[in-house]
Amino acid sequence: MALGRQEGQDDITRFWREEREEGAVYSVYLKKITYHSFCALENEKGKEFSHLMWETQKIRVIKAGRLEKLVESLVTVKGELDSTYVNVFLATFRTFATPKQVLDLLIDRFKWLRKTGTDSKEKKELHDSQQRTIKSVISVWLDTYPDDFREDPDYQCLHTLMKFSERHLPDSDLSSRAKHKLEKFQKEASNRSDGGIEFGSLYVMR
Repeated sequence: MALGRQEGQDDITRFWREEREEGAVYSVYLKKITYHSFCALENEKGKEFSHLMWETQKIRVIKAGRLEKLVESLVTVKGELDSTYVNVFLATFRTFATPKQVLDLLIDRFKWLRKTGTDSKEKKELHDSQQRTIKSVISVWLDTYPDDFREDPDYQCLHTLMKFSERHLPDSDLSSRAKHKLEKFQKEASNRSDGGIEFGSLYVMR
């Protein structure tokens, strides 16, 4: 049966309850999703009738938790990226964690998903999707908050990211982008030590 989201009708979301598990508290919402189903009736050839169908989806949004759970929630159970939560987390996590802690947890989560996603085709597809989303989270982070990776003189996070992406994401551009950031930061640090000021691509000597 062909299904399509109904245009012009808002999905209904309402708070249901609070759920607790070890290390995390979640707000649980029920979301009613409405679809169209299309079928041609045998005795009405050439005519198409539309019937409404709907389902209720359970959505969990983390409310509080240990750092491990907060990082894990950057990727939804379905392997999707919750842009609202990702943006809030990336804007605020420095009050309770370091960039290195967050990056290490994202990488550990990626490796765990790759190692455990071989039981069935469905599980592998889900874990593959979650891994792609972790890569997207790191990519957004690198672009939006590059100063989190500006760790003069060691740049440990950038070196960790390059090593990880070269080994586990060889077909992505993440390693080259991290390398570009490293070279840029090193150049800027060198300019500062020389007593100069850099404006964009211009270097002003003192």
